[in-house]
Amino acid sequence: MEDSKKSIETLNTASSPICPICGNEEDNKVMRFEEKMFRMGEEFDYVDCKCCSAISIIHPPANLSRYYPKSGYYSILKKSGLRQILMHLRDLAYVTGYPGASLIRKYLPNSALETTWLAAGRNRNSRILDVGCGDGALLKSLARLGMKDLVGVEPLIEQDQNIGGIRLISGDLSGIKGQFDVITFHHSLEHVQHPQTVLSQARELLAPAGRIVVRIPSRDSLAYLTYRENWFQIDAPRHMCLHSHRSIGVVADQARLKITHIDCDSRPMQFWASDMYRAGLLLDSLEQKTFRRRHRRFYRDLAKFANRNGVGDQIIVQLVAA
Repeated sequence: MEDSKKSIETLNTASSPICPICGNEEDNKVMRFEEKMFRMGEEFDYVDCKCCSAISIIHPPANLSRYYPKSGYYSILKKSGLRQILMHLRDLAYVTGYPGASLIRKYLPNSALETTWLAAGRNRNSRILDVGCGDGALLKSLARLGMKDLVGVEPLIEQDQNIGGIRLISGDLSGIKGQFDVITFHHSLEHVQHPQTVLSQARELLAPAGRIVVRIPSRDSLAYLTYRENWFQIDAPRHMCLHSHRSIGVVADQARLKITHIDCDSRPMQFWASDMYRAGLLLDSLEQKTFRRRHRRFYRDLAKFANRNGVGDQIIVQLVAA
């Protein structure tokens, strides 16, 4: 218990560190978080801003690639054939009325697909750019709905790819040309140190009346208040900035964007995964099934409660050009 307290306590510093989000340097705290997904035994210092409430990494590691192992990082792992079939049925549930579609949407939700599909106005001709697309899972889901103008950009893939008409580009937004009706950041913006710069680049790629959809963890959450350093969404050092509702508004203003809507779409995983971290376990350990089943209904209801009251640990932010 004593070690747990030390991992999140305010560290002694000669001066208050500057928040990279809003620039505040008064009364900020320094917090230390451990890398827990792969238990690498490393710790990283973050600044907790007194002004905008963002929690940002102070010194990102020089070699980030080692924290995204190809054999273990979820967004680039290959899916099994059975899982692909289930994903296909789940995705079709968003546009068809076949029997059981509503149950599939309820128990196997695809929030990334749903929010992107709605932001595109259900228009299959919309031009979509997914930033931090991983293996292109969202774009493949959109293709199953009949969308054809789909581009993804991802620094973790080694080379450009064309998968059934979907273009996956290795790199970042600096190499993207053209205009897009919808630009999405589904759990990718928290992986960059300077989100203001990235959102400014995205704004330049927006078509008139285009929309940006950002899904990110929120430190303004019941899960963070409950678990603190064991909240699984801290994910040091991969998550370089854990935003508050206020700080995402700050970076939107800096990028000349306007927030039109914020909603919560957190899931029960915020609780069972954090319980695993608190118990000192890896997420992909054999005990995962036990933790997922423990208090299943209670955690599901608690996640719904958190979302309804704006304290879910994931938020959906919709933006347009200001």
